[in-house]
Amino acid sequence: MTDEPNASHLVRQFWAENVRRRRKELGLSQDDVSTTIGWPQSVISEMENAKRRTLDPDLCLALCLALDVRPDDLFGWPVGITSIARYEQRRAA
Repeated sequence: MTDEPNASHLVRQFWAENVRRRRKELGLSQDDVSTTIGWPQSVISEMENAKRRTLDPDLCLALCLALDVRPDDLFGWPVGITSIARYEQRRAA
């Protein structure tokens, strides 16, 4: 077994980094976001630390609305990227 992260882990990391970055851009705390979307602060923390194994669609939509972004912005998929392998190649270039 390899220590290299799998696709699911990479997606969670992209999501976590982008949620945290956007929240901070807006000057919001995890508690602020939690109150706005009606989910516990612990869920926001788990997401921002890539600890949640699944992303609930309702939670994703609520976060996008609260953070005023599109889902693809939070998932970190730049235009023209169709796979994680391509994303990693472009990121390394």
